[in-house]
Amino acid sequence: AVHEAGFDWIGAIHPHWNRIRNAGLFRERNERGRENLELLAVTIAHGVLPQREYMEMSGRRLSASESGDLSNYKLVRRGDLVYNRMRMWQGAIGLAPCDGIVSPAYVVLKPLPGVNPRYFEYLFKTQAFICEAGRYSYGIADDQNSLRFEDFKTLYSAVPPFEEQCRIAAFLDHETARIDELVREQEQLIVLINEKRSAYVSHLVTQGQDSSAQKQDSGVELLGDVPSHWEVAKLGRLAVKIGSGKTPRGGATAYVDEGVLFLRSQNVYDDGLRLESVVYIDTDTDEEMRGSRVRPMDVLINITGASIGRATIVPQEFHPANVNQHVAIIRLRQPSELAKWIAVVLQTSYAKTLVQLAMSGAARDGLTGEELAQFRVPVPPLEERKAIIAHLEDLESDWAHLTDTANQSKRLLLERRSALISAAVTGQLDLRNWQPPEPEGVAEMA
Repeated sequence: AVHEAGFDWIGAIHPHWNRIRNAGLFRERNERGRENLELLAVTIAHGVLPQREYMEMSGRRLSASESGDLSNYKLVRRGDLVYNRMRMWQGAIGLAPCDGIVSPAYVVLKPLPGVNPRYFEYLFKTQAFICEAGRYSYGIADDQNSLRFEDFKTLYSAVPPFEEQCRIAAFLDHETARIDELVREQEQLIVLINEKRSAYVSHLVTQGQDSSAQKQDSGVELLGDVPSHWEVAKLGRLAVKIGSGKTPRGGATAYVDEGVLFLRSQNVYDDGLRLESVVYIDTDTDEEMRGSRVRPMDVLINITGASIGRATIVPQEFHPANVNQHVAIIRLRQPSELAKWIAVVLQTSYAKTLVQLAMSGAARDGLTGEELAQFRVPVPPLEERKAIIAHLEDLESDWAHLTDTANQSKRLLLERRSALISAAVTGQLDLRNWQPPEPEGVAEMA
């Protein structure tokens, strides 16, 4: 058994395969001064793609550093592999689809003769190789670890003959495309479930359960007709408090490992509070900010940024908590009766549109308490509110089951995809005789 550094991760391979250091497979391409070429991005999920496409997908804009002096950027040729030194331990590597340039923080790998870069893209994105790359990445903290080319080239790779590399890459292209299509179908199903749920909730909250009820003009063009026995009230008249939190003194330096929950916009979602990324402040800071403490049955709504308009309710049983300036607290006069209703109303397309209209033409991306107070919301009588909320709670488990089933199918497909790639690039599957299937039309003609 061989125990050289960078070797053990490969495991058993076919006798006709080799274990070769990456230095024997790739050279580092370090050419500069080609700023007229397309700027490329290296991503974990999508590999290498033009920066403009990545910006469109992510909704970002080029920063000054990304659109400024590009003379020091590195040349990439179509067919090169490119990885992000700071994110290689997360799988940020991909095959360049075209010539271009990349940030100096990236490493450009020029394949040597006998190397199919598509095969090695699959190999280098396996969890086994990513873990091995992580072992040779260095930095002052885990999230700043960097894999230099000097270290990358010392690692070994599993290398089949060139023709087999090409066959494995073609097999994986074919099979992963099929799996990716099934994943997209599950994602589209989840979107459809959420759209139907949203439409149904919006209808109930604005029209009620009784389709035969007499209607009247709500006085709000966007809302239209509502049941004539409903009230349409300004949110400010229903609340005793509408106001946002604030940044603690010292900003993020005030966060502590344990203490009072400090809720931010990334914790507030329409389907509830998500506490995976929650931070804490100490009791002294909480006391200084006591005006922005939350209470059970408060309604929280994000008032700035990309998540503006997301709203939820604080559960009846909840830890002591505070909020920052990106989240507004809506405290109702009759919280036990109104909070659930107002939270549901704020999650409808009607309320989301109110948010967007309040923002249109504004040279800022935030709502104020005064603007929220002017929102006009439909309010049925108490017993009807309770009946609608109870009906929605009953349906919620059905919607959740459908969504969970689709998410589980997606997870299983992605696990199968990962396992298939790993088996193919480490030789657990013998693909020497694999042939791509004929297109359906050709098979039918034959």
